Amino acid sequence: MKKRRGTPPRKRSTALVKAKTGALPAPQQRGLTADNWRLLLGDAKHLLGPALLTEQPMISTMFVGRLKLSSDQVAALKRPVADHEVSWRPARDGGPPVIPYLEHNGYRDRLDAAFGLGGWGIVQNGAFKRDGDSIYIPYALVIDGMPIAYTWGEQAQHKMSLGDAFEGSKSNAIVRLGKDLGIARELWSKNYVEALLKRVRPGSKDDARDQSAGYNAKADEVITEPQRNRLYALVKKAQRTPVEMSVWLKASYGLDDSRHITRRDYDAICKAVEASGPLPAPADE
Repeated sequence: MKKRRGTPPRKRSTALVKAKTGALPAPQQRGLTADNWRLLLGDAKHLLGPALLTEQPMISTMFVGRLKLSSDQVAALKRPVADHEVSWRPARDGGPPVIPYLEHNGYRDRLDAAFGLGGWGIVQNGAFKRDGDSIYIPYALVIDGMPIAYTWGEQAQHKMSLGDAFEGSKSNAIVRLGKDLGIARELWSKNYVEALLKRVRPGSKDDARDQSAGYNAKADEVITEPQRNRLYALVKKAQRTPVEMSVWLKASYGLDDSRHITRRDYDAICKAVEASGPLPAPADE
């Protein structure tokens, strides 16, 4: 068919031209959906499945740092780790269990509470690698359809099936990704761990949460808002400063925030605050 005389040349899509040249407009300015934008970036694996997984992880920083959380979601993610949730592992093979950690289900529970069942997930975004007996799989944490964080999941296979090793790698990735959202960060605090070891003996019946030994799970729950308000009133009445209280709670209980005070410690803290004179020194001093 002959081209009609006077017909203006066909224009290429501005978005596609800019995508190829690197001058990317903001998605909301172009009116593009997240899926269309991924296609422009060549990130089509999110739409077309694992057949396109590449040797190197496919990463886009477009949505990183753009997640906006409500105060309720932040509280759900940063819910303090109760003593009965803590598990322990040795610092070296055959050594005593001295390193506390929150199991992957604890991370899943907090993500469920913050974003709802089905509101989040992790997606493999590259081919798995093997190094000796260990496998490594790259994952992206996806919330409300947006990939917001990336990491490698790791699992030693030993006598596991490959499928079980993949699941272990996924659980490991959830823990690593959860830290980016503030989950269980207190377990990386030296002061918190030192205070925890004063309350819990790893490997003992108390640590195993043997109900017949009289373990009371409620004692490890954090205090309520009315209890915090009562503590504030006692602090004010005793004419103690917020800085004084903050330093003392950190030194004596390994706490960075009064919201992390447990029912087990609450009465002792109130009693110390009410007593005249300076607050007592930590027990090991």
